[in-house]
Amino acid sequence: MKEQKTCPFDVCIDQGSIFLRGTITSRVSPLLMDAYHQLGTGNTIVLDFSGMKHIDIPGINALIKFHLHARPHGRKIVAYGLSPYFREVFTATGIGEAIFMESSDFTQTPVETARKNSPWARPVKRLALSHVPEGAINLNIEGLRAVGPVQGFGRLWEKTYTVRLSGIETTAQEVIRTLKENFPRFQPEKNRFYPTPAGIVPGEIVVINASTPLGLICTGVWVVYADDETFTLMTPQGHPESGWVTFSAYEDQGAIVMQVQGFARASDP
Repeated sequence: MKEQKTCPFDVCIDQGSIFLRGTITSRVSPLLMDAYHQLGTGNTIVLDFSGMKHIDIPGINALIKFHLHARPHGRKIVAYGLSPYFREVFTATGIGEAIFMESSDFTQTPVETARKNSPWARPVKRLALSHVPEGAINLNIEGLRAVGPVQGFGRLWEKTYTVRLSGIETTAQEVIRTLKENFPRFQPEKNRFYPTPAGIVPGEIVVINASTPLGLICTGVWVVYADDETFTLMTPQGHPESGWVTFSAYEDQGAIVMQVQGFARASDP
């Protein structure tokens, strides 16, 4: 998702900790790396999130890259100041398995209050379909965990595809709304995508039945994040990839750009 031109966040170092404040997006990544090098060679890196107001999928991607950079050097990352709500976000995306979530002793916003109109899905231990769409084959989804880049292995792949919608009068919100409502129609002919009746909203599952030269592949994806300008589909155990794909739209120089970004590693079969 394209970020604002004005900086929505702040990253600073104080007393050996890195403080992240505001809305954390992909633009935080270079500042995090600068802070990493300024901290020296200590074994533990403390990230203080007590001033964080929001984090999106590109922001989570930046934290995963930070973790993968620190891990070969034997450095442990500790997250301090996470509210109960943001602890749920870390759990849902699986990065809580890479970044240790320290308990905090100050007053936090109640989870239910923070979750009002939240774009994040609630974390679940196992995936469960709320409804099996008509014609869909429900295999390799039910009872499995959702897994992200942290749970994968090998090289991290970040692939970005864009299409510029020149000459079309529309908005980013209209593009994403159209994509959500017609998602199965945008797929290749032999791929069948089956959203539940609830649609592409946080916490729902999209069933996938795809015909390949090796036969029929049955799987699905979990909607881990969705708002008016973006949505992200996360893979289950056993999927060829361990990660997610994010669909987004943004304005650039007077035109709307549609973007698809994969962020994944190989999955453990």
